Amino acid sequence: YEAKFVNFENDGYEVKKHIGLVETDAAKSLKEYLLDSWRGKRTDYRTSFMVKSMVEASDEWLHSFYYYNDDPPTDEKFESSITDYLTFEANMIFHGRGYLFEGGETNADRTDQDTERRGRGATESGQAVEEAPQQYRIVYDV
Repeated sequence: YEAKFVNFENDGYEVKKHIGLVETDAAKSLKEYLLDSWRGKRTDYRTSFMVKSMVEASDEWLHSFYYYNDDPPTDEKFESSITDYLTFEANMIFHGRGYLFEGGETNADRTDQDTERRGRGATESGQAVEEAPQQYRIVYDV
C-alpha cells in the first residue's frame, strides 16, 4: 500500500505560558498547504514535510524513517562535519583505539596490538621490556 508520512511540527500553533496552545497568523495557510499536499493538489512539498512510500504492515511507520534531506549541505556545514569526523578519528588514535578503523581483526588481535602499542614487548628470553610509545601524526587538509 502507498502511505503518506507527514511531519507537521510547524502547524502554526504556539504554546504560550499560562495560556496554552494559541493559533498564529500562519495556522490557516499551513493547514491549507497540508490538505492540498495530502489531496495531491500540490506536489512542491519537501520530503522533510511529507514522504510517499510503499509500506507493508510489518514496516516502520514513522516519517523520520522515510525522510531524506533534500537540501545540499552548505560549505560551512560540510567542513564542520569533516572536522567533527577527523577530531573523532584523532581522538580514537590518541587513546589507542585506532584499530576501530582497521577491518577483520579479532579481539585477540586487538589485545596483542594494544599490548604492543603500550610498549610491553618481550625479549627473546621472555623478559618484559618497556618500549617508547608509538607516535601518531594527524594532518588536516580541508
